[in-house]
Amino acid sequence: MSTDSWKTSTGPSSLGVAHTKEDTLTATVADGINFLLVCDWGHAGLSKNKAQMETQASSCNADFVLLGGDNFYMNGVKSTTDPLWKEFFTGTFNGPYLSKTPFYAVLGNHDYGYKAKGSVDAQLQYGAIDSRWHMPNRWHTEIFTSPSKDFTVQVVCID
Repeated sequence: MSTDSWKTSTGPSSLGVAHTKEDTLTATVADGINFLLVCDWGHAGLSKNKAQMETQASSCNADFVLLGGDNFYMNGVKSTTDPLWKEFFTGTFNGPYLSKTPFYAVLGNHDYGYKAKGSVDAQLQYGAIDSRWHMPNRWHTEIFTSPSKDFTVQVVCID
């Protein structure tokens, strides 16, 4: 199947749902690979939106969340026990749905640090502490298969 046969729907009931053109008219949320994409998220303002994110993830039955970098403003995290993990990750994504959802992360420039050095290794190692966090390397590829096994989505995470 060529890449021009893909359509990505967006909206409150189908956020991040990928379907083939042929399935567009009859597809439901359950037919696709459903996910949230969150970028530049590691700051205090995110907690104001956590209820909405929980609602969106639950309503589209999100299979996972993609974190597009700048996970911890302004200077990354210092370690796997840095308080920012609780403030921005475990304390934010802690609703009934997102507390059980996997998160696939990529690094952004602020994760390296803006005025102070952040620990990229801490983000690479954090999956051993919280099984929801997936960042096996600075660059990684994730492949997701639709429930019907009709298609896959390959996500290439490049630092």
